[in-house]
Amino acid sequence: MKGFNVLTGSKLKLGSWSDYLLMRQGMLGLQHEHRLLSRDLGELSGLLFEVGLGRVVVEGNVDVAVQAEHLKVEKKRLKKVDLDVREEDLHSRMQAHLLKVGRALGHQVWVARNDRSRPNCHGGTLGEGTLGTASRT
Repeated sequence: MKGFNVLTGSKLKLGSWSDYLLMRQGMLGLQHEHRLLSRDLGELSGLLFEVGLGRVVVEGNVDVAVQAEHLKVEKKRLKKVDLDVREEDLHSRMQAHLLKVGRALGHQVWVARNDRSRPNCHGGTLGEGTLGTASRT
């Protein structure tokens, strides 16, 4: 419905039987006026749907297309941030397990300087109780 309204300048509403019939008549008119459009109303409906979402840009929906692109970029950024947070959490948990194993085997353990302040699963930090510098063998 939104794509049809954009293309035709109509103000038809979803859920109204009379508006549906008006849209159908309008779609038939679009097909007659623009011979390149498909004769299949299902295909034309798909095109109008894409116009309504802003995936197909026409004069009346540039703002919708820009907003859709911004949402797509924002979703991608949030997904990346979520992935980064999960990777950092996994990294910290693995380091905590390695420190625990090393201590259990009676070794002195060391954590890289940039990871020492990361929280461990026991409420402290990874650097607590570790060597301050790397020992060379």
